[in-house]
Amino acid sequence: MTALWGVTVSGPIWKRIAFYGAVLAAGASAAEIEALRAKMAAFAVQYANPLYRLPMTFSEIFPVGVLVSVISAALLRNSRFLSARKV
Repeated sequence: MTALWGVTVSGPIWKRIAFYGAVLAAGASAAEIEALRAKMAAFAVQYANPLYRLPMTFSEIFPVGVLVSVISAALLRNSRFLSARKV
Protein backbone atom coordinates (compact mmCIF):
# COMPACT_ATOMS: atom_id res chain seq x y z
CA MET A 1 0.00 0.00 0.00
CA THR A 2 2.89 2.38 0.55
CA ALA A 3 3.78 2.13 -3.15
CA LEU A 4 0.49 3.85 -3.98
CA TRP A 5 1.55 7.09 -2.35
CA GLY A 6 4.51 7.43 -4.70
CA VAL A 7 2.21 8.29 -7.59
CA THR A 8 2.11 11.98 -8.44
CA VAL A 9 -0.93 13.19 -10.32
CA SER A 10 -2.65 16.54 -10.43
CA GLY A 11 -5.68 17.12 -8.28
CA PRO A 12 -6.51 17.25 -4.61
CA ILE A 13 -4.95 14.58 -2.43
CA TRP A 14 -8.29 13.61 -0.88
CA LYS A 15 -9.66 12.58 -4.28
CA ARG A 16 -6.68 10.31 -4.85
CA ILE A 17 -7.01 8.84 -1.38
CA ALA A 18 -10.73 8.20 -1.91
CA PHE A 19 -10.05 6.57 -5.30
CA TYR A 20 -7.36 4.28 -3.95
CA GLY A 21 -9.51 3.53 -0.92
CA ALA A 22 -12.33 2.47 -3.25
CA VAL A 23 -9.96 0.22 -5.19
CA LEU A 24 -8.69 -1.37 -1.99
CA ALA A 25 -12.21 -1.74 -0.57
CA ALA A 26 -13.30 -3.48 -3.75
CA GLY A 27 -10.86 -6.23 -2.89
CA ALA A 28 -8.32 -5.60 -5.63
CA SER A 29 -5.35 -7.89 -5.71
CA ALA A 30 -1.79 -6.65 -5.33
CA ALA A 31 -1.25 -7.10 -9.08
CA GLU A 32 -4.31 -4.98 -9.90
CA ILE A 33 -3.18 -2.27 -7.51
CA GLU A 34 0.31 -2.27 -9.03
CA ALA A 35 -1.18 -2.06 -12.54
CA LEU A 36 -3.30 0.90 -11.46
CA ARG A 37 -0.25 2.58 -9.91
CA ALA A 38 1.73 2.10 -13.12
CA LYS A 39 -1.14 3.47 -15.21
CA MET A 40 -1.46 6.56 -13.01
CA ALA A 41 2.31 7.11 -13.08
CA ALA A 42 2.30 6.91 -16.89
CA PHE A 43 -0.54 9.44 -17.01
CA ALA A 44 1.38 11.79 -14.71
CA VAL A 45 4.36 11.67 -17.07
CA GLN A 46 2.14 12.38 -20.08
CA TYR A 47 0.31 15.19 -18.29
CA ALA A 48 3.61 16.89 -17.44
CA ASN A 49 4.16 17.46 -21.18
CA PRO A 50 2.55 20.77 -22.27
CA LEU A 51 1.91 19.39 -25.78
CA TYR A 52 -0.29 16.73 -24.18
CA ARG A 53 -1.86 18.90 -21.48
CA LEU A 54 -2.87 21.83 -23.74
CA PRO A 55 -5.15 19.87 -26.13
CA MET A 56 -6.61 17.94 -23.20
CA THR A 57 -7.46 21.14 -21.34
CA PHE A 58 -8.83 22.72 -24.53
CA SER A 59 -11.10 19.72 -25.15
CA GLU A 60 -12.51 20.06 -21.63
CA ILE A 61 -13.21 23.81 -21.80
CA PHE A 62 -14.13 24.37 -25.47
CA PRO A 63 -17.53 22.57 -25.50
CA VAL A 64 -18.69 24.56 -22.47
CA GLY A 65 -17.64 27.82 -24.13
CA VAL A 66 -19.48 26.94 -27.34
CA LEU A 67 -22.62 26.03 -25.40
CA VAL A 68 -22.58 29.28 -23.41
CA SER A 69 -21.97 31.29 -26.59
CA VAL A 70 -24.83 29.63 -28.47
CA ILE A 71 -27.27 30.12 -25.58
CA SER A 72 -26.19 33.76 -25.17
CA ALA A 73 -26.54 34.45 -28.89
CA ALA A 74 -30.00 32.85 -28.96
CA LEU A 75 -31.17 34.89 -25.98
CA LEU A 76 -29.69 38.18 -27.13
CA ARG A 77 -31.10 37.77 -30.63
CA ASN A 78 -34.58 38.09 -29.13
CA SER A 79 -35.39 41.82 -28.92
CA ARG A 80 -37.71 41.26 -25.93
CA PHE A 81 -34.91 39.75 -23.84
CA LEU A 82 -33.15 42.42 -21.76
CA SER A 83 -34.70 45.23 -23.75
CA ALA A 84 -33.99 48.82 -22.75
CA ARG A 85 -37.63 49.88 -23.18
CA LYS A 86 -40.70 48.50 -21.47
CA VAL A 87 -42.65 46.02 -23.52
